[in-house]
Amino acid sequence: MKYKYDVFISYSRRDYVDESYNVIPGNAIAEIQNVFDENGITYWFDKDGIYSGQEFIEIITGAIAESKMLIFISSKHSNESIWTAGEIFEALDGEKAIIPVKIDNCQYNKKFKLLIRPLDYIDYQENPQNALKDLLRAINKVKEDIAQNNGKKKSLDKRKRLKQRRKR
Repeated sequence: MKYKYDVFISYSRRDYVDESYNVIPGNAIAEIQNVFDENGITYWFDKDGIYSGQEFIEIITGAIAESKMLIFISSKHSNESIWTAGEIFEALDGEKAIIPVKIDNCQYNKKFKLLIRPLDYIDYQENPQNALKDLLRAINKVKEDIAQNNGKKKSLDKRKRLKQRRKR
């Protein structure tokens, strides 16, 4: 499969902008985006929140499908959001890798706790610089795994085609 994005960023807007919709200086999400930009990681991010209704749902599900993995920015706000829960379920349904990044000590939402609790998470709160390095390593590992699996699939497809030709 050809992907448009490396990463879909699942987050709560309340962790990114204040009540006046100004970007909160130094917030974790903006820092993660900066590191992605600096390292050539492509990502989808609902920056403006201008979509509504069915259009919004189609845009979100499409962006998740077009992404190699989902980064879940775990916070009090994102764990209260039905939208982030839906994004996680959509990623799981699409068999996407999920990398949780905890930006506070909040527990995971009960709706998806059992599904993502076993996943290794990145603790941004304790040491942001190390967390960003760990996140880049995790993303690159998922990208490598996908590339290897695609290579294996192409090799298997090629073998199947060769066998079919021999049978003719």
